[in-house]
Amino acid sequence: HLYESFMGNWVWKTIALPKIKCFLWQCIHKSIPAREVLDARGLVVPISCPLCNAEVESIIHILRDCPLAKEFWNSFPIPIHSCTFYGTNLLDWLRINCTNYQVAVSGISWSILFPFGVWCLWLRRNIVIFRNAKVQKSLKEETLAKASEFAFLGLNEMLQCTLAVIQVQWYPPQM
Repeated sequence: HLYESFMGNWVWKTIALPKIKCFLWQCIHKSIPAREVLDARGLVVPISCPLCNAEVESIIHILRDCPLAKEFWNSFPIPIHSCTFYGTNLLDWLRINCTNYQVAVSGISWSILFPFGVWCLWLRRNIVIFRNAKVQKSLKEETLAKASEFAFLGLNEMLQCTLAVIQVQWYPPQM
């Protein structure tokens, strides 16, 4: 029973690519290099968000509370009440959204779209910060493209194939 109560066990059942599952696991365990995490580990870094310069760059800020992240999430029909979506802690926010199987956009379940959204927000942040680049492509379009490709192509490969048992009988050749 210890295994089932372990924080974040649900991550491994998330419908996503393995790299996104690992990223979600790292988020839950405060293992991604957000500035607040780096500061808590003793690194001397400015802790304000480099994208909005308004608040401390925590994991939840990067993925949900930064004005750029809010704009991104608000571009989708979020299938849960906004008070729940914007008012929960990081662990609950990730769990509630990754386990919400309602269809969100273009026949794609929110449980698929949401992890890809979180992943694309993280990648976009890193491109802007480390490459000092302005990103031209729409984050929503990029997320929808990746989630659609996974939902309609990649997911089929992950599903277990059902094997049919075929009875075979052998007769020795006549001599």
